[in-house]
Amino acid sequence: MRDELLAEQYRLKEVVESTGVAIWEYDLLNRFLSVSERWHVVSGYSREELGDNVLTSWLAMVHPEDRPRISATFADLTNLQGDRFEYEYRMRQKDGQWMWVQSLAHIVARDGNGRPTKVAGINLEV
Repeated sequence: MRDELLAEQYRLKEVVESTGVAIWEYDLLNRFLSVSERWHVVSGYSREELGDNVLTSWLAMVHPEDRPRISATFADLTNLQGDRFEYEYRMRQKDGQWMWVQSLAHIVARDGNGRPTKVAGINLEV
């Protein structure tokens, strides 16, 4: 059973990597954003360069015109009624180029009162 699970995890990882999507997860309670290795490849920034506070580093990369809208989206997640949402924004890569990103996300955990506590999603370059 364990070998089958490991094989399935490997297949899933290979499929995700071949699609070029970056996976992320946001813990609303601790305001902690974790991102997949693909996210680092796309952005050009290593884990070390982003430091421990990936959320702050990521928001700094969002285009200044898009940042208020994206910040408001994340600030209002606790009031989100549906389970899924999406948004597009421009992100500055390490080489200085701007890229359009589409994020598709869904609520993966809620507290006892139904408020979201964890969100997971993918980023696609558009």
